[in-house]
Amino acid sequence: MCSGLLKIVPRVEMPSTWKGFELRICKMFGGERSGPLGKDCPDCIDTEPFDVECKYGAAAPINSTLQENMAQCVRNSRGGLPTLVMKCKGWSDDDAWVCFRLKDFEEYFL
Repeated sequence: MCSGLLKIVPRVEMPSTWKGFELRICKMFGGERSGPLGKDCPDCIDTEPFDVECKYGAAAPINSTLQENMAQCVRNSRGGLPTLVMKCKGWSDDDAWVCFRLKDFEEYFL
């Protein structure tokens, strides 16, 4: 019924919103997206000294799981600075939050 309105676009040109966010953030940190390597590694690779974990979603789930997201970020860190980048739906990438634990920030920057 709507077939005349749909345009078929190759999958590589249409990453999901969260995947596109991960790609942009990894590039911003000078690395690339790790892809489906499993749950025990950061979302971005080659981003030294940062080990970047990206989270994208509605405001309520991000706010209610901040502690869990940071714990995952620290757990998946490979010895770099655990760096959590979070964005709510509707935000521009420029409005995303970049979070560190104070003790990690102090170790790397102070």
